[in-house]
Amino acid sequence: MKKLTFLKSLLLAIGLLAGNIGAWAQTCDISDDFTTLTASTSYASVETTAHWKGTNTAVLQGGTTNSNPTFTFIGSDATTKALCINGKTTAVGVITSPTLSGGCSSISFKYGHPYSEANGAKFTVEIKQNGTTVWSEQVVNTSMTLNTAYTYSKTGLTITGDFTLVITNNSPSNSTSNKDRVAIWGICISKYSGGTSPAATPTFSPAAGTYTSEQSVTISCTTEGASIYYTTDGTDPNNTGNGTLYSTPISVTSTTTIKAIAYASGYDPSAIASATYTINTAPTITVTEVTLPAFSATAGSSQDQTITVNGTNLTGNITLALSGTDAAAFSLSESSITPTAGSVTDKVITITYTPPAPGSHSATLTLSSSGATDVTRDLTGTATLAKPTVNTASNIGKTALTLNWNAVTGATSYEVNVYTKTTGTVTATDLFISEYGEGSSNNKYIEIFNGTGANVDLSNYVLKQAYNGGGWDVDITRSLPLTGTLSNGSVYVIANDGASETVKAKANLIVPYSTTEQGGRVVTFTGNDAIGLFKNGSLIDLFGNPLSNADISVAGYTTWASDHTLVRKSSVTSPTSDWSLSSGTDETTSQWLGYASDTWTYLGSHTMDGAGTINNPISGSPFTTTETSLQVSSLTAATTYYYTVTAKNGSYVSPASDEASASTLGTATPNVSVQGIFARNGKVIVTAPAAGESIEIFNAVGQRLVSKLSTAGENEIAVPAKGILLVKAGSQVTKVMMP
Repeated sequence: MKKLTFLKSLLLAIGLLAGNIGAWAQTCDISDDFTTLTASTSYASVETTAHWKGTNTAVLQGGTTNSNPTFTFIGSDATTKALCINGKTTAVGVITSPTLSGGCSSISFKYGHPYSEANGAKFTVEIKQNGTTVWSEQVVNTSMTLNTAYTYSKTGLTITGDFTLVITNNSPSNSTSNKDRVAIWGICISKYSGGTSPAATPTFSPAAGTYTSEQSVTISCTTEGASIYYTTDGTDPNNTGNGTLYSTPISVTSTTTIKAIAYASGYDPSAIASATYTINTAPTITVTEVTLPAFSATAGSSQDQTITVNGTNLTGNITLALSGTDAAAFSLSESSITPTAGSVTDKVITITYTPPAPGSHSATLTLSSSGATDVTRDLTGTATLAKPTVNTASNIGKTALTLNWNAVTGATSYEVNVYTKTTGTVTATDLFISEYGEGSSNNKYIEIFNGTGANVDLSNYVLKQAYNGGGWDVDITRSLPLTGTLSNGSVYVIANDGASETVKAKANLIVPYSTTEQGGRVVTFTGNDAIGLFKNGSLIDLFGNPLSNADISVAGYTTWASDHTLVRKSSVTSPTSDWSLSSGTDETTSQWLGYASDTWTYLGSHTMDGAGTINNPISGSPFTTTETSLQVSSLTAATTYYYTVTAKNGSYVSPASDEASASTLGTATPNVSVQGIFARNGKVIVTAPAAGESIEIFNAVGQRLVSKLSTAGENEIAVPAKGILLVKAGSQVTKVMMP
């Protein structure tokens, strides 16, 4: 017998056939009926008469003749056919059949030679699921007897779910005759486990692996109606307490192992599937504050702000650096942050603005760390000149004296206003808005002045806001009735409850923000919200145009109403409901003076020309000097002079200093009892004919030791000095010896 050569290819797919194939019993045997074969003399006779004992016999051969015959199984699947191909071709013969359901625990079948020249077989038995081989075994039998049945059997399989059985010949023939025929019949497949098969094993999407970002993992099962339970802590899941019922995709933000099992009615539990997702997230830096408010400080002083820094997956320190033209005006509490286990949590960094001179300053803060995207924040600051502090006058004589003050950082010159005071008689026609504050954050307030010469009942007045040009009567939250009494010469300050403590300390009324309460939004205005003062329902004074949402223009400046303080000029003596008259077209025609944001120097009082006390500048005032003292001459003896100092640097002007006074000397007399001025028991005694007379006491070098107003009759004044003292009572100056 000629040695068997390899067939080209064999694929045998199993349908749900009658008899042994279709039974799906727990076990399956091949009967002795299949142990003896009937010889065949030609391939055609094998194909057409099925000489082989048993049913459902598949015959395959190699060679060049009888190519592509068909063979019909005698089972329940009448469409399944065997295909025979030429062994010399590269084509693969294919037999298609339905996929079998339920799983497989064992396979057995008979095979043999139906043609005399064949003497060997070599083929592979495979089980495939979804086109992928899940189990295979190669069968080699090189010594086979013609017309003899051989048995193949494989037990102990644990294939679950739907599958297809494929048998492939690994040795196609190169013969030119009809040789190498082989028959396979009596195929029996046993079901997996006793009576029921397991549900299909769950699958994950995306597949397990390493990722650089968060993953959304879905779990699925091909078994219809299956419920899936999963864990993320590495333990095996079940449906009896250890596991979560899957319903929506799982968010995986860090390295996690997911295990899943499926349960379905009529099926055993599936095998446990496991997938590990390694998340190598890039390092990140975050700063809670998206923007920082503008800094504000006087030259030589400082202001602090803080930021909160966080970081994750860090591999190195976070470095903080300042850059830009004005970087030197800013400083940081720390330049490096060390993470703990790769993280930084709510680290507070203080940024300090210390301007060396007045002006606008800017810089960039950059936070960086290896592998992380840099985070930057813009820093801006505005510096003004500090309010000067005056010192006691010196070198006091009858017609001259020296005025002194402390130096102001950043100032290049000083302006000194020197004046005397007289009592005026001018009165205002009604209350009016004397100051408007629209500063940083919630530093917002309105000041109202009473210069009428009499106390005023505020219950007749209402303060209103016209929001974004919407007119006066929008809703009650923008209408604030006033109460109480405002005395003559005094101001009434209404402030936002979020304003600076400095502002609130001078406020008569603090208004909490509210979207429902009466007046709750009156002092939450911005630079385009007009403010009106109403008396008995009629508008008497205003700031801004109530019918325009454009930025309010003051003195020709469209920016003054935002981040500025506006003070009514002292020349204004009456309210006006004409905004064009009040605003003016330039600084000369306007009724308002503009100052930098958060200037509160003038808050809490107001000056109106001709009302109360009138200031009378002396000849040459104001004086300009680069020094911190000023010699003033050509003065009148026995006269009190007042002065304020303002620091300057180019266009930058500081608030005026507190008012100070100094008195020139009069004609001294040795008569210690003149006008009742004398020393007694270590005290100075001044007898005044009426209350309110000015009393000032100086030492021998002109330093003022006491300044007060008299009461009618004898005034007993303790003085912390000895020796010669000069006492000025009204216009009289007397020398007193204090023992």
